[in-house]
Amino acid sequence: MANCTTPIQPDTELYYQAVGLVRGQYLPSQGSFSQGILLTEDGLIAPANLLGAATKALEKHEELLQQPHIWIVYPRTKLQPPHLQFALRAIRQPPAPEELEVVHQNIDYFTVRGLVTYIDNKAGKFVVRVYRNVKPSDITEHTKDDQLFLLTLVGIMPKDAYGQFWELRVHRQADRLVLKDAKFIAQVFKPKKKPSKKRQPKKNL
Repeated sequence: MANCTTPIQPDTELYYQAVGLVRGQYLPSQGSFSQGILLTEDGLIAPANLLGAATKALEKHEELLQQPHIWIVYPRTKLQPPHLQFALRAIRQPPAPEELEVVHQNIDYFTVRGLVTYIDNKAGKFVVRVYRNVKPSDITEHTKDDQLFLLTLVGIMPKDAYGQFWELRVHRQADRLVLKDAKFIAQVFKPKKKPSKKRQPKKNL
């Protein structure tokens, strides 16, 4: 189990991140112990997969499958239902009495740090690109295809947020991640200007 008060990493200028806490019961599929679903207390059935530490913990203590836990998770969103999926990093150890209120306030909350690459304020949604924090020297052919993923979030962002790095606090509502707070970090790239169309002079007939 993970022994930490919060899953959030130390703040750095362009540290990409998408992590949070969710309470639910993991149910493995018949075909694979590490692939299954997470059943949350509000009734969401979300596809889930176990990562290394979580897999080892549950294989060693299968009694943990019989009840819900607070999980440190990495969220993923999909365009088609089910919209929300989780990679389960670890079970969070039961909080100390003085931590109870803080931890429970953070369940179903996520910190997302990444590039805003799409904004549709009419539809009330935007997309954040999250890269893996891999050093260039550590990138291999295997990791190149898995260096980034996209998260679709519900909320309104400034029109000029495109191409900017933001730190976002989002809350899970059913199978959606809804924006609560946003903090601008840096301008990473600017949108390309569309070439202006010059009017052709009219020919005299």
